[in-house]
Amino acid sequence: MMAGDRRSGPSAAAAAGSALEWRADDEFSLDGVSYVCRPRADTVRSSADRFCIRKPRKIVEHCEALVRRLAPRRIAEVGIYDGGSMALLAQLARPERLIGFDITEDPSPALDQFAAAHGFSETLSAYWGVDQADRERLNSILDEEIGGMPLDLVIDDASHLLDESRLTFDALFPRLRPGGEYVLEDWAWAHAIMEVWPETQPLTVLVAEATIACAYHPHVISSIEIDRPWAVIRRGEADLEPATFSLRGSLGARGERLIDGMLSGGITGGGSASGRAGPAGS
Repeated sequence: MMAGDRRSGPSAAAAAGSALEWRADDEFSLDGVSYVCRPRADTVRSSADRFCIRKPRKIVEHCEALVRRLAPRRIAEVGIYDGGSMALLAQLARPERLIGFDITEDPSPALDQFAAAHGFSETLSAYWGVDQADRERLNSILDEEIGGMPLDLVIDDASHLLDESRLTFDALFPRLRPGGEYVLEDWAWAHAIMEVWPETQPLTVLVAEATIACAYHPHVISSIEIDRPWAVIRRGEADLEPATFSLRGSLGARGERLIDGMLSGGITGGGSASGRAGPAGS
């Protein structure tokens, strides 16, 4: 499902000529650095030249195609595991600034060593022990890192929980430039064949809110592209304030009633998830 006129995905990457050298469906290399795809629990320890990345091949290919198309100079990534996805983005995009956040308290030695070895020490900044629901801290860090400069790309691959992801969206989406893109990974976890978190409000609600906002207030969200691995939400030209923006304010009265009906209509059992880890991490 898509509103707008631009697409990203493996076909775009293939057409442009992928820089990734795939050895198997779950392992590839880029400029001398190896990556092992482990979207589930069977992770391996990362090193400066071999990272474990908690994404399947399809999302990796989507990411390469998106970077080729968007050419982002300033990127924020929420949910970085031990830094593999940040290393990959740094190699693919060669950005001016790449800021990552994770709720894990312990820094990644592999990411620090990679940055030093490949000349990214002045480009990459990873912040550990940051809850994605802490809007004030997210904005404070970005104020310090990039001041009033806009972001080109935000990727949320953190908790995959509705309330937390919505708070992150409200904080970071306004910081995108017009035409910048917000990627929400693993939004469809509630619709897997095997039931996941049956007592938890699905992240689908946030995608529905963004879709309604695109229809009701296209100057806020100009388009949204949705497929199963992720949703790409494109920022419109409206002036938005990072400290106070709320996606719900862009739904209109009928849109608000529709979302309220979804949330009160038995789409969950009324419980909440106790952890922060999602179905697949970074």
